[in-house]
Amino acid sequence: MGSYVLVLSEINAKSNASVRTIRLKLTKKEGNALFRDFHEPVITESVCCESTYNAAVYDESNNENIKIEEAYVNFDRIGVKKLPYRIFNNCFRIAKMEVIIGGERYVSPNFHTKIKRESLDENVGRMIDFIFDNCETYLYEKQDHSKIQSGIKSGNTVSLNVKLKLIKDIKDTYTKLFYYFKNSSQSKLINVQTIDDFSKLSHINADTIVYISTHPDELRPVSL
Repeated sequence: MGSYVLVLSEINAKSNASVRTIRLKLTKKEGNALFRDFHEPVITESVCCESTYNAAVYDESNNENIKIEEAYVNFDRIGVKKLPYRIFNNCFRIAKMEVIIGGERYVSPNFHTKIKRESLDENVGRMIDFIFDNCETYLYEKQDHSKIQSGIKSGNTVSLNVKLKLIKDIKDTYTKLFYYFKNSSQSKLINVQTIDDFSKLSHINADTIVYISTHPDELRPVSL
């Protein structure tokens, strides 16, 4: 067995050229210690989750490239023939690679995965938008401000506590602004045609004449 090193090359999406390379020493894996692997120390090397990577194994003792039969990232198999692509896209915080060479398993040390700041902001923004559109009730502990639970936005059942809270908020608002309503009130007279007692008639217009002429049965004789 040689001295194997895993070479991860970050590829520029536009130029298809390598922009950064990290080298991870591989050790032969003994047994199937699945959970023990992530209790090992994490080295300072890191990869970017959104970046495209190529992976290769180099034998330092013999100065030759070694063919990778299979490769895994956090125990999920990746397509060796598809390289380069975003092999760390589904990783969070810590990653580990495992390769099979000549039927033997070799593992890398644990290393960090990072997210670009602009990508983090964009992803968080999308997540918040999704929650607002679909699961807004999870945003607030007491549901006081939820559009769904307050009835402002159609959705699930409105809780009684939220209804009472909304009524109290309306009452407090009107109480607080009562002085303003009282001293800055505005009104508008709207004429409405109704049938009522003749004594309440204040003026006669064309509609009044039309109604009287078409309803003679409503007339009553009077003594002069």
